[in-house]
Amino acid sequence: MNFGFNNLLGSPYRGGNACFDGDGNDTSLYVGVGNRVAKTNLATTVTTVLKFEAESDIERIALRPDGRVLAVVDKLARLSLLNTSQNVVLHKLTLKGECRCMEYSPCGRYLAVGVGKVLQVWDCSVDMKKTFAPLRLHVQHGSAHDDLTTISWNSEGTYLACGSRDLGVHVFSRDKVKGFKGAVLTGHRDNPVLAQFTSTKVGAAGSEGSRQVLYTLSQDGKLMRWAFKPDGGGEGDEEDLSRGSWILAGKHFVERQGAKITSCHLHPVSQTLVVGFKDGRFELFQMPDFTSIQSLSVSRDALSTAVINPASDLVAIGCAKLGQLLVWNWQSESYVFKQQGHFYDVLSLDFSKDGSQVVTGSADGKVKVWNVRTGLCFVTFTDHKMPVTAVRFIPSNHAVASASMDGTVKAFDLIRYRNFRTFKATEPAQFSCLAIDPSGEIIAAGSKDTFQVHLWSMKTGHLLDVLSGHEGPVSGITFDGNGTTLATSSWDKTVQLWDTFTGKGRKETLSHYHDVLCLAYRPDNKQMCAGTLDGQLSFWETTNFSIEGTIDARLDLRTSGAGTAAGAGMCFSSIAYSAAGEQLFGAGRCNFVCVYDTTEMVLLSRIQISHNVSLDGVLDKLNSKRDGVMPMEDPAEEDKDLQEGRGEVRASCIGLSPAGDSWAVAATPGVLVFCKDESLMFQPDLLDEDITPAAVARSIRKREWGKALVMSLRMKDKGLLQEVLDRVPVSEIDSVVTKVPPALVHGTVEGLMEKTVHLERLVMWVEGITTHHGRYLRRGAGGMVTLRALHKALNHYDLTSMVEDNLSKLDYIEQVRNIT
Repeated sequence: MNFGFNNLLGSPYRGGNACFDGDGNDTSLYVGVGNRVAKTNLATTVTTVLKFEAESDIERIALRPDGRVLAVVDKLARLSLLNTSQNVVLHKLTLKGECRCMEYSPCGRYLAVGVGKVLQVWDCSVDMKKTFAPLRLHVQHGSAHDDLTTISWNSEGTYLACGSRDLGVHVFSRDKVKGFKGAVLTGHRDNPVLAQFTSTKVGAAGSEGSRQVLYTLSQDGKLMRWAFKPDGGGEGDEEDLSRGSWILAGKHFVERQGAKITSCHLHPVSQTLVVGFKDGRFELFQMPDFTSIQSLSVSRDALSTAVINPASDLVAIGCAKLGQLLVWNWQSESYVFKQQGHFYDVLSLDFSKDGSQVVTGSADGKVKVWNVRTGLCFVTFTDHKMPVTAVRFIPSNHAVASASMDGTVKAFDLIRYRNFRTFKATEPAQFSCLAIDPSGEIIAAGSKDTFQVHLWSMKTGHLLDVLSGHEGPVSGITFDGNGTTLATSSWDKTVQLWDTFTGKGRKETLSHYHDVLCLAYRPDNKQMCAGTLDGQLSFWETTNFSIEGTIDARLDLRTSGAGTAAGAGMCFSSIAYSAAGEQLFGAGRCNFVCVYDTTEMVLLSRIQISHNVSLDGVLDKLNSKRDGVMPMEDPAEEDKDLQEGRGEVRASCIGLSPAGDSWAVAATPGVLVFCKDESLMFQPDLLDEDITPAAVARSIRKREWGKALVMSLRMKDKGLLQEVLDRVPVSEIDSVVTKVPPALVHGTVEGLMEKTVHLERLVMWVEGITTHHGRYLRRGAGGMVTLRALHKALNHYDLTSMVEDNLSKLDYIEQVRNIT
């Protein structure tokens, strides 16, 4: 099974802070998504979720100034250092308390972490090397009386300001200074949410002299500006904050109709302040004059993060409760990025015919269509008033259909983005499942309360037939490959087959021992599988409708550390065949997706959905300290978990791409997309030598351009990739392109998007990629995104100006030659 985790849809943001990386045209945004980290490239608007998984929900992230290392702390106080280019974990460390704030020093050598009420400064100077202890505790301060809430460094990286829940702001030194135990700034009546040094100094022309400035802000909106006064009447080292005192230089109040401040950030250079409020508004101020620049309402709930990018022109805003993530350009007053996930669990999903898009339906009544390659939702339909239980792509790929508990089935146009057809039953019904015949002319839906199946004409919208015969809620419905037979499953322990072509009604009834929850046809129409409440998978031969075999999946669904009784009550709620029909994928109320061989009827693989212990049903090992005896649940703790939204990990639907290169499962963390992982396949080029920068340089000296390009792409080093692309001779570009594996074409295009590539080389590379890999880009997921990226790379050059400049230079050279 060469499938690996690729992306996470439906959850742009789940909580924690956000971090910007880069500047200008190469700006990226990092946010926490449950126990994972999502990276959004704002230049290409492509969101990817790192393969790293923390043990619980992420509490805080911090990015080193050079963007190479990302520090992640989860709610279990486990610190992890990630290499962002290689997507690997460098080091792990368990802190001795809860962490609410963390920040890298400007030089990137030190990492300041607030562990409870203690400030720890770690030396990370060797975190990129293979050492036994890459993190070394440099200094520790514990003078605060309550937990730390915010941390910032001064521009030189020698002093830190920390806000605490004891309502004070503490100033500490990075290095031990004799006689200096820190300073405490008081005056706030609520928890400080900001304590930020600024890079500029005030009072240079006044009587105060040149001084360091520190801004502090509390949740009640009180903003205080502190100036440092050195001992000796203003003489001495301005950067030495150990000899002198802090004086209050200014005071302002940020008010928003009584709404408390939930997030804020002050840009240390431009002194632009962004403040997020509990009512979903944010406001921009220019310091030190405290001038209001902009105010905008972007959400209905509290803003949990607000941060300004290094260029000070973008503001990232996140609302954890609603799953909103926005990037606002305050200078042009426009959105650069705007995404919102489903508020409730995703109940159904379906792939488009080419596998490039996924449609999802949720209990929040919304239907969203996602681009698999970019990970973004490009259209949301809100016409349903109740949970959407089933969604399907119409075979033409130009529309999607959805069934809802509100008694309607709606069809949405993906070209004009509107609802163009609404199907209703003759009497009120709650639809639980949906199917469309291969021609796209008939749409069928099964009801949960009337136990009937309704068929409509897609063209006219008229009700064609109502099939009655089930004695329980209809749980599943599907057409065969020819569209002549409709199969329906029900809680009445039967699967019924209907003749939809001749209109003769029911033609066969397949009985089971328990309620049937799901069913699926194999693509060749020779086999059908049904999943029942007792965890059984029954395989039926569709010619004589005889049973071919059964699989008892209860033991496959249980956790690895549990006993046999733990499998009781486990069953599949959704099943799907692979494109070739050789495997069957099943998902249900458990933390695993099971893959079976349809010929031998054996378990091939068991893929774990999540390792997040913040969710119930993830832990699969007993506590050895209690001799294997698990304690009884405390009702008070259980109620607390429910109030905090702690959910149980489960899967509601699984879908496979018709192209056979990817599949997705709708689960508690979101919609997890798995694609064929080239790294899991046999790669002969990895056997000869280690992939290192030295190996790339050696291949360049030997003029082995194809090998050097492939190794630089696998290393994901932008600088190394640019060097290889610039060194390849123009005459050999076409032959080098043929040696690039299809899975690495996207990486090659990202390297070509840099302006450093010469125009002639860029045109040759584009021609080679479209000639040799055009067919792959056309049929593969995300191909259009790659082609648009190539077009964008060409647009980096102003050809008109370039031609005019060349003509002017040639004319000048000609005139100089005539003169001489």
